[in-house]
Amino acid sequence: MESQDTKAGRKLNTWQDLSAGGIAGLVARMCIAPLDVLKIRMQVQPARELYTVGAKSAKNTFRADSTARLFRQIVQHEGFYAFWQGNIPALCMVVPFSSIQFAVVGQVRPWLAERSIVEPYSTVVSSIFAGTLASGLTYPLDLLRTRLAAQKNKEVYAGVIDAAVQIAKTQGFRGFYAGVGISVVEVVPYAVIGFTSFDVIKAWWLDRVAARDASLVEQNNMNTVHATGNGEEKAVPIGQPMTSFVDEQKAGKVVRRKELHPMEGFFIGAISGLIVKVILLPFDNIKLRLQVQKRFFEHTTPNQDAAGPVLRSARVEKPPLSAWQMITKMWVKEGLRAFYRGVVPTM
Repeated sequence: MESQDTKAGRKLNTWQDLSAGGIAGLVARMCIAPLDVLKIRMQVQPARELYTVGAKSAKNTFRADSTARLFRQIVQHEGFYAFWQGNIPALCMVVPFSSIQFAVVGQVRPWLAERSIVEPYSTVVSSIFAGTLASGLTYPLDLLRTRLAAQKNKEVYAGVIDAAVQIAKTQGFRGFYAGVGISVVEVVPYAVIGFTSFDVIKAWWLDRVAARDASLVEQNNMNTVHATGNGEEKAVPIGQPMTSFVDEQKAGKVVRRKELHPMEGFFIGAISGLIVKVILLPFDNIKLRLQVQKRFFEHTTPNQDAAGPVLRSARVEKPPLSAWQMITKMWVKEGLRAFYRGVVPTM
């Protein structure tokens, strides 16, 4: 039998929070890795530039505007393994990232509640704090993931270790934090929009369920006949039995639920996550472009064992673009569509 503590909603300790968050993130990451590679390849490729997979030829060169076509070209020239490029640093990132978020939110939210900061503000503030801390601590792994997933046929880096060594040699410690500013800025609207959209959809759904249940109760009360037995008059219901969604009734009226059922929470969470991802996609596109600027590879030794053409060193001393310079460049050369590239695999 389930213990009373479990029924009452026993609070998880820090290590349980860490484990739950880490395992959930690990499973999710393995499943979405192919979509992540497609998304990154489309995001880092300028809209008007041609994309080449394998040996350079008219057949292998195309505009990466079609997700389906990019998928076919990667399978043909790089194999299915390419869809898990960058997955090692991604797995190494997602476990501590999710664990830090779960643990920090689990500890900060009660602390804020004790100081009279009510919901949803305590959840939003704790999520912003947790997201900022998690992003800062795991950002080097995020950058490695992006660069490995973006390269074709291992043209620059042979693997995770080679990428880390080359970045350290050519760019130093700061090289691991290219684009981190955009990532940190993104945390605030991500938390606010994410939780706001979830609460709005949740309230709308619970109101809808309550209205439907109230209608069922009214119909059930109308569909009754009065019978006389032993000199007493009693109501005998002939309507359909109430559904399982009607959790509680008082004086024949439905009491509106305050919480979602597990499956309801799953779908509403997925919808709110999709909303926040699409709205904040421009931030992600800017961050990825900052992470894979060609100027970062000017003194990088190409991977001579690459299956395809290697990226040659430009040997031009130019500082990498700042966030504002990158935004301006994307807008001038590609327009608004540059900020929403990769929207299909993102969804």
